[in-house]
Amino acid sequence: MLGFSLFAFWVYALVDVLQSEFRFPHEKLIWVLIILVLPPIGTFLYLTNSRTSKKRRKFEPDFLSNRI
Repeated sequence: MLGFSLFAFWVYALVDVLQSEFRFPHEKLIWVLIILVLPPIGTFLYLTNSRTSKKRRKFEPDFLSNRI
């Protein structure tokens, strides 16, 4: 059971890295390499430290437009 949960977190971290946009283009490659080379440690490091290096999404809805 523990092995499955570690594998699930590893897959989640890889998918999140590949779908995220970072402030600098080389950061994505660095995180992928860290996660692949050091799976348990790299996954933990990414999930705890990646928020500071990702671009923040801005929520700017346009409620006045007439598009449906």
